[in-house]
Amino acid sequence: MQRIDFNTGRNYTAEGQQITAEVIAQKHCEIMEETWFLVLMTDHSRGLDYLYEMPQLTRRNVMNRYDGVDGQCLRLQSADGYNVLRDFWKVDYRGNPINADFDDWHKKPVFINEEATLYL
Repeated sequence: MQRIDFNTGRNYTAEGQQITAEVIAQKHCEIMEETWFLVLMTDHSRGLDYLYEMPQLTRRNVMNRYDGVDGQCLRLQSADGYNVLRDFWKVDYRGNPINADFDDWHKKPVFINEEATLYL
């Protein structure tokens, strides 16, 4: 799979911001004659990672999605992002392949605190 490593030059650390972006899945649409990539972007400087869809792995595409200029992180899109990951890409929110138990798992309540319950 494709991978790029770069430094954004942003001042998150004395060394800047180290980024790795790696294609973890790809799909080709015969109807639209397009190939799309699922990219795991790791911000090593801040200890964060993101999942993005993009037509080509380039630094510009990664940074445009990271900055919210072109598309959003699938994890930040709430249920819509999770549905795209599950139904189209067949991966969970961490980019891992889903298993047969996922449909049962996502219906179980996750208790955040006494006042809030999140149903996944």
